[in-house]
Amino acid sequence: MAHWTNETIRELRLEKKWSQFTLAIEAEVSESTLNAIEKNKHGTNIETIDRLLQALGYELEAVPITGHGKAKRR
Repeated sequence: MAHWTNETIRELRLEKKWSQFTLAIEAEVSESTLNAIEKNKHGTNIETIDRLLQALGYELEAVPITGHGKAKRR
């Protein structure tokens, strides 16, 4: 996952005034995994990010990029 992941997860957690322990329990991930994600020391998968976001009250969404994937005519 990109660098934004650790910052976003941490910011959302702090907005809720949750400790890492609380978020880890709510998202059913280990506290050490969450700590490593927030410190950008641990790569993670989309399922873990989705669980963390859902526990924080958010959902992961794929949004198309405008103009991406369209054939260009010359």
